[in-house]
Amino acid sequence: MEVTTTEGIGSRRLGYHAIQKSMVKHNASQCGYCSPGFVNQMYSLLLQNPDPSQKTVETNFSGNLCRCTGYRSILDAMQEFSNPESKFRDESKTNGRQICARHSR
Repeated sequence: MEVTTTEGIGSRRLGYHAIQKSMVKHNASQCGYCSPGFVNQMYSLLLQNPDPSQKTVETNFSGNLCRCTGYRSILDAMQEFSNPESKFRDESKTNGRQICARHSR
């Protein structure tokens, strides 16, 4: 069993992952307490489904809590990785995007 932390996904030394960069771009981290959970949850989703619909991205975070941002900025950051045209398509199919390929072992 392997555990990947937020630092294992990306860091100053290794270079930040696109998910982490999106969180910064959208000002989606205020106190920083919940950020690792959101980053890891999105990373995990992309490993399972590299081309998620907007609805899949939104429902993926139902268990994560944030008391600072109100979720809009976090959702905006994560929606950068969704496919808006996949609203009614089969979620088990992907178009081959490899967002997390450099981290798969």
